[in-house]
Amino acid sequence: MAMLYLLIVIGFADELNCSYSDPLKQAMDQRRSFNSARVEWSLSVPGQSEPRYYTSTYAGEDALFVYRGLGLGLRTPEPDRIGQPFAFSEQRVLTAGSQQWVYNEESLAAHVYSDSPRTPSWNPLRIGFDPVFVAETDSPWWRTKDPSEVDVHSVPGGIMVTYRYANGNSVSWVLDASYGFQPTRCFSSVDGRERYHCETEYEEFDGRWTPSRVSYWADGVPTMHVDVPYVEFDRPDHPNKLTPEHLGLVPGIQIIQSGESQPLMWTGAEVVSIEEFRRRWESGLIDGSGIYALIERSKAPNGMCRFPDKQDPDLLLLSEAAKVKREPRLWEEYVRRFISVYRLDSSQSQRAWAHHRECLNSLHEYRRKQDGELSELREREKQLEEGLSGSPAQVAELSSVRARIERIEGFEARVFDERLRPGLDKMPTRAQIDAARKAVESLVRKVD
Repeated sequence: MAMLYLLIVIGFADELNCSYSDPLKQAMDQRRSFNSARVEWSLSVPGQSEPRYYTSTYAGEDALFVYRGLGLGLRTPEPDRIGQPFAFSEQRVLTAGSQQWVYNEESLAAHVYSDSPRTPSWNPLRIGFDPVFVAETDSPWWRTKDPSEVDVHSVPGGIMVTYRYANGNSVSWVLDASYGFQPTRCFSSVDGRERYHCETEYEEFDGRWTPSRVSYWADGVPTMHVDVPYVEFDRPDHPNKLTPEHLGLVPGIQIIQSGESQPLMWTGAEVVSIEEFRRRWESGLIDGSGIYALIERSKAPNGMCRFPDKQDPDLLLLSEAAKVKREPRLWEEYVRRFISVYRLDSSQSQRAWAHHRECLNSLHEYRRKQDGELSELREREKQLEEGLSGSPAQVAELSSVRARIERIEGFEARVFDERLRPGLDKMPTRAQIDAARKAVESLVRKVD
């Protein structure tokens, strides 16, 4: 199988526009061959008690990187930042075109860098191709220097590619035929001695072999693990483009842009000068409700994400269920918080996200079937309201129509109450439930 693959690669060497047949390039191209994706992932470091949680979203060439903090949302464990501004804020980094946008949740300002990225972000879909966990803003020598020699040869179950450099260093990749010739091991050698390496496990997401866990070592000592419990590719509900709106910016947020001597303003659609923003504001062209609410929250003692939104040791910060049950767009965040609060492992997290997708699919199917009836019911409701004479028959029909509309529109809440939430509640073990409860109680004591 490996020899057949090499012959295929050699046959396509001209199409690859390279002077040598490089199956590593093929593997990288295959990994990147999607239009949109959402990735839920976490990073664990030996000696640290909690993983850090992230979400990465891709649309074309745009990328949104979100650092969600530890299990209960605290962004940095040491020093303890509880009570300080943005302690529980998500950090959101948008890369679109030549610009990098950086926004801390609940902040009144965002930064835009046009010259070069300033805030590190990581690409979980690239993992396994570097012997160490490298930020997209970094440029390690194996990414920036051309190899002086490329060696490709068969190994049991696949092929090995080695890049050798003029300084005597090398980087090697084992491409496993079982996973579409994706790398299962990558290691770098300095002066003939292996220094850094990673090993990658795979799961199939949307028909694509994708890293599910990557473990890193330095001189034989484990340094970190990256877990990827859930990935979705090219879904119809994915955005085609990522914009500052995906950062959570509301009209009125101040924009601090590199190269500009004066602050700018976000209108909800574009960045303009303060003078132009004031003109549109005074003309009533800008909705100020979002920025007014944000300013009021920033003045409150618990504003600017100094503390968690909820301090409920019984429901473990999940007591917002009443709010989210009728808003399926909020279910994703509910599942994400559930996973981090209970510290579900990779297998549990995969089941949680699969359960979420099944619930959404059933909701979408129900809506598709009921759209026609719902439109007719609303039209009939309007007719009855406009021509209501007060007769018992009309009043009874209007009541029946409204009850049916309520029944259809209440399907979201029923899916949440009867499927999504009960299914999630069965996933944590007793030990995980007890550990989460103790963690929340400890947090509440610190807040008080």
